[in-house]
Amino acid sequence: MPRKPCTVVLIHGIGSQKKSWSQDFRSKLGAELGADAGGVHIVDAYWAPFSTLKELVHPTLDLSGSSTTTVSDDAYLRSAREFARMLAADGGARPDALAFGAGDIIGFLKNKLDTVEDIIADVGNYVARNGVRSAVQQVLHAILGVEAVDPAKPVLIAAHSQGTIITYDVLREAGQNYPGLRTWITMGSPLRKYTGPLQWGRAQLGVPNDLSWLNLYDKSDIVGKDLKGVLDWQSPQPVDTLVDNVKGAGGAHNHWANPTVVKLVAAEIRKLLAP
Repeated sequence: MPRKPCTVVLIHGIGSQKKSWSQDFRSKLGAELGADAGGVHIVDAYWAPFSTLKELVHPTLDLSGSSTTTVSDDAYLRSAREFARMLAADGGARPDALAFGAGDIIGFLKNKLDTVEDIIADVGNYVARNGVRSAVQQVLHAILGVEAVDPAKPVLIAAHSQGTIITYDVLREAGQNYPGLRTWITMGSPLRKYTGPLQWGRAQLGVPNDLSWLNLYDKSDIVGKDLKGVLDWQSPQPVDTLVDNVKGAGGAHNHWANPTVVKLVAAEIRKLLAP
């Protein structure tokens, strides 16, 4: 019996990402899948161009006419500061260091993760800028609106870091409109940080009950952690799976380059390809 084809949607995790970012992972995934790769259609949800675009910042009315700080600016600063503190705490910073702002602890954080400034900026923009948040979400909505509307054609989403939050929100908004979506893989997800101090929404809303959810995390990653107990939904619940990115890819947050991650993603794809 012939295998049925499936679509894999890859969504990156940082706003400064290059357009060609997925080439290496695609190559390794294809090699791992072997003959099965012929039945897999891969699409990138590339949201980087919209992550900091000034034209997308929601305009704010300044009633005083004297202040140059808008409501969204204030939300950005508070979100960036709080996220930086959470990263520092997970990185082992002394409690007294957490009283300082993002700029004061950035040196400590960069020793843990060289892209940390971009990650903090992405979080601040996503939380505070309505235009940015809507635009990056629309990238994924547009893809799923084409690829995931037929329940007979299975779709898998593999999302990393901030991309997991974008996916989380898109599924909460309209997951029921994408019946082809079967599997969601999150890697290095900061969802625990979002639903904690950042007070992000936790209601299930449109997330499909029958979605299979695999969460990959490295215990030394300061961004993404296990997700057990984060959400009180009955289903889906994330299946936490520990990976060693330091050994496999040279960096705790570098899931895409870890051969173990490639094998795990390939295994989930094969489940969808089965006749």
